[in-house]
Amino acid sequence: METQLTKDILADVLRVGELGSRIVCRPELGAPWGLFFPTENRAFFHIIKKGTCLFYPKQNLNTPLMLNQGDVLFIPRVNNYFIKSSQEVAANYYLDEIKRANEQQNPNIEATTKIICGSYELKSELSIPFFALLPNYIHLSGEELSRYPELGQTVRILIKEESDSRLGSDLIVARLLDIFLVQIIRFWLTHCTQDSSGWLAATLDLEIGRALSLMHSYPERKWNLDNLAKETGISRTKFFTKFNQLVGISPMQYLTNWRIELAKQMLTSSHSSILEIANNVGYESESAFGRVFKKRVQTTPGKYKKHFLKTSQEIL
Repeated sequence: METQLTKDILADVLRVGELGSRIVCRPELGAPWGLFFPTENRAFFHIIKKGTCLFYPKQNLNTPLMLNQGDVLFIPRVNNYFIKSSQEVAANYYLDEIKRANEQQNPNIEATTKIICGSYELKSELSIPFFALLPNYIHLSGEELSRYPELGQTVRILIKEESDSRLGSDLIVARLLDIFLVQIIRFWLTHCTQDSSGWLAATLDLEIGRALSLMHSYPERKWNLDNLAKETGISRTKFFTKFNQLVGISPMQYLTNWRIELAKQMLTSSHSSILEIANNVGYESESAFGRVFKKRVQTTPGKYKKHFLKTSQEIL
């Protein structure tokens, strides 16, 4: 069940969290082939443009899931899974196998499978617990996509644009990847239940959801366990225990993560001074802010901003 509160907190995480989206590869694979995706700090998706293949969520799973043309597979946390042309084929590291396929002479055109593989890099402290709320994978068949026209339309346009060389196609694909992610999450939210575990359950919970909303909306306030518990209307002990159970970290850890992610965004998107940013995210002094920032990001706020500006200029 999706609520307005859930949508507001979700929007904050997607807006502030660093979710670097990109197309990783567009393999054309002539059977036999097998792709192995080892554990990585990112989410992956696969769109089957042509052909069929088998998806193994875990290395030891004996019953694979058949993927057909038009299917979408979303993997919130990459964790040692396989995609293969058949059960008998051994799987190799996906980039090595794709390179081998590209060098293959006279592949069997009739048995070729075409896939769009994209990813979202989980860089921030916010994105990791957020993606942990999702199932191991989300599979939507072409038939199911037809019942969700917004997502189906995005997939169709993405398929068209990623193979197009016209002006602006790269920019359109980049925007589509962000839209695709939001729509996949929307799909999941409409199907989740109150029994969901993790960060999502926290946003759905009346008391913990309110605490999260307050921290997101007013990061500059002097929050502590006592006043957060008071705002939610439960005891300090119950609030601390419940927050830890649902979110996976303590209220103060979450607050610090949120403040630092906000600060990173402000450092790279505003002309505010470091002291102003520190004050805006709840720190009274630049030195106090700097100590926490360096502990979390492994560099000072000033160096972080300077590195971002230098990188941006190099890209331009």
